Amino acid sequence: MDHGHGEIRTNIEVDKLSNLPDDLIHKILAFISIKHAIRTSVLSSRWKYIWTSLPCLNFSTDDFYSLHELLEFLSTELLHLENVDICIYRIFEDEVAYTRKIVDVLQQLHSVKFLTLNLELVKLLSFSVEVISCQPSPFVNLKGLKIYPVDVTPEEHTQTKVTMSTEVKNYLLDGSRGATFTMVSHEEIRAVKNDASARNLMRELQVLVDEWKGNNEANTQMNREDLEVENGYRNTRCMILMLRKIEGVLAKLPALQRAKLQEKFSALCKPVPSSN
Repeated sequence: MDHGHGEIRTNIEVDKLSNLPDDLIHKILAFISIKHAIRTSVLSSRWKYIWTSLPCLNFSTDDFYSLHELLEFLSTELLHLENVDICIYRIFEDEVAYTRKIVDVLQQLHSVKFLTLNLELVKLLSFSVEVISCQPSPFVNLKGLKIYPVDVTPEEHTQTKVTMSTEVKNYLLDGSRGATFTMVSHEEIRAVKNDASARNLMRELQVLVDEWKGNNEANTQMNREDLEVENGYRNTRCMILMLRKIEGVLAKLPALQRAKLQEKFSALCKPVPSSN
């Protein structure tokens, strides 16, 4: 095997990647987890720090085998980052010990300008205020802080307000009193998820409608009435079930968002055949 030839080809491929504009590289990295995005830093000197300029760096427990692995990873990668989203929840071990490790990580964020934290992480800090009581706020360059809930399960449908303790708020904001502060409610997160769900369902419905039209045209040309009836019945049933799902999701949306999607939904309903 010609190892030399393979090495030259690899170098040429890396060089091609290095010549891509930053915004295109950012789009490529957006399709993979932050853990794998950072690993691309070994490709070349051009890629070494390109991941740090991503529009938002989202560090989540979902991308790591354990919370311990995430915290170890963060402890070496957070310096000089300006836009960070940290999502930590579902801690099943010693909460106080892990809270101390989380605070150690937060204490490194001296350069961060825009910080996003999930509510479950903030609640964890609130339950162990003694861990942050003797710590100065590290966020001296902070321009914006956003807190949002991850868990918006039906059990929380009665909860309308997101809150956090005064101690935690002081810890996060005392270093930059001019920073903007946004608390996202459970209802807002649920509305975003329902909006995305409705749009996905409508895309699926559009595929079914297109298939139904195509099958009708093909069956008409082949004069296969028995097959047309069978396929038509099956597709009609699927579309009706999809319509009901979409109607259910739309009913959960705030009026303004529902109105924006209603026109598209109504347009999809027009070609759907009757179930009778």
